[in-house]
Amino acid sequence: MCPTIATFLRSFAVALLFASTAATAQQLPEHTNFQSGDRVKYFLKNTIKSESFEYQINEVDGSTRKGAVVRSGKTTEFLASKNGYLEKEFCFVQLQVCSWTPAIKLFDETMKVGDQWTGSTDIQTEDASVVEVIEHKVEKFEKIKIKLGEFPSFKINASGSVKATMLKGGEVFKGSLKMTYWVGVVNKRLLILKWEYSNDFRQKFYQELESVQAAAN
Repeated sequence: MCPTIATFLRSFAVALLFASTAATAQQLPEHTNFQSGDRVKYFLKNTIKSESFEYQINEVDGSTRKGAVVRSGKTTEFLASKNGYLEKEFCFVQLQVCSWTPAIKLFDETMKVGDQWTGSTDIQTEDASVVEVIEHKVEKFEKIKIKLGEFPSFKINASGSVKATMLKGGEVFKGSLKMTYWVGVVNKRLLILKWEYSNDFRQKFYQELESVQAAAN
């Protein structure tokens, strides 16, 4: 075999091996769907207070998850048409009951570095009707350290516009938001590990996973 061709083939094989290794390195651990009885606990700090809260999954129908969010002795209905989508729970900024129409996509099981998507949603809070248009991008695959441990994750950056119309008086506020969050697997559940958010209205929050209790099979 010609030395030049042999050298090319060896280089090509090494490149394929490197690409295969890199792709494998960017895969999250094996995970399964949420089940009825699962419990997920987070720590939340915003401009109002710091507290822990818990998702309680009470019903799973196909990809839809229903249950409750329990915080400070209060219970709010939780609804997600699919894992990684927000549809109904409480807003982390104002700590009010909120609904998203359509549900806003934060992540999905097929995500990979470089993926981008734009979501537009109407949010109904107790005080306002809010329209958000947000662009998301999976920036990188990296290990992230939280109090619960160190986990491989996808880092997602997002930014967009906010238009809030107050239900009483009709006053309108316009601004922008930005957020960064990390998605990984804990106890075989795919979920957000850490989330940082801020907007032009001086509202912000920090959320970090505390525990994942998977229901007994």
